[in-house]
Amino acid sequence: MNDTTKEQIGQWKQINEDLSSIVSFEKFNDTFDKTVCLFDTLGDNAMRQPIINIIGNKNYILCADFFLATIQTLKSITACCKLGNFSDANVLTRKFRDDLFQYLYIMAATDNIKGLTKEELAQYFNNGMTEEGFLNAVADLYSILASGIRKESRDKGIDAWFDNTLNNSCSKEYRYNFFKTSAYIEFINKNTLVKFCFDAYLKEQWEALSRRQNNFTHSNGRNFLSANTISIWDKKRAIAMLDQVMDDISLTTAFFLSVLILIKPSYISSSDYVDCLDCGLEPTEGSQYWVAPIVQDYIDEFVTKIHSGLKTYLTKNNPYGMEIK
Repeated sequence: MNDTTKEQIGQWKQINEDLSSIVSFEKFNDTFDKTVCLFDTLGDNAMRQPIINIIGNKNYILCADFFLATIQTLKSITACCKLGNFSDANVLTRKFRDDLFQYLYIMAATDNIKGLTKEELAQYFNNGMTEEGFLNAVADLYSILASGIRKESRDKGIDAWFDNTLNNSCSKEYRYNFFKTSAYIEFINKNTLVKFCFDAYLKEQWEALSRRQNNFTHSNGRNFLSANTISIWDKKRAIAMLDQVMDDISLTTAFFLSVLILIKPSYISSSDYVDCLDCGLEPTEGSQYWVAPIVQDYIDEFVTKIHSGLKTYLTKNNPYGMEIK
């Protein structure tokens, strides 16, 4: 092997081991860091407000699991981009989207499981109830949830997900009907605030993002396949692909954050109120409505890019009156 060949092989290995040797990752890393910081904050709030699913004598608690897993997916996307494997990066970006909206779906569906009726609640929980009556009411509620007698097919599908039986042959119906992104969107849109938001502000860019990610996932054309084999000298295309992945990460996160604010706005709260309580101090009046700085920054930088009216809509319509500036 002559010296020229050795030099070419060495250069090829260096570039393909880390594309950052020829392409700047500064903007990409900045978006990555901001997104990870956002998920850290949301995960902290999720720890205080866990999703609880009761299946017979089993109790499942879902806290920050999705956020921790999503951060790891972002790291995998970054690794693929640095290797120049942009088809793989785009497939993972679709997984990133699907996982986040599966979380919203599970959250919304779990909140929607039928427990005691209004009449039953009025019967058990009233101003004059005794301590024994309260404990009996709680026991009745738990018994109803544990028995599953009021759970619909969707609820049983959620049970299968929590119980790790969704992949079983007997759960095929649940997988087909309830565990796909279109089903997530359909169910989440039963919330009238979310549906208006989706139709008025998110739908157009959501559909464009879905088409782009489907093309890479299913290799709908030679161009989408070759994105995994970009020439080491095609710096222009590499930069364009990197920028697109970066934009799709921030766009997907902005979609997720917008819907989250309308479903569970307490997840975007700052820690000031809880920190005061933990320290035995009197919280500042109204501080329970303050928004975490990283969330406010993400809204200002990325959510506003989706539509000029989206931030105003979220400010005026989030159910808890969180003070989005």
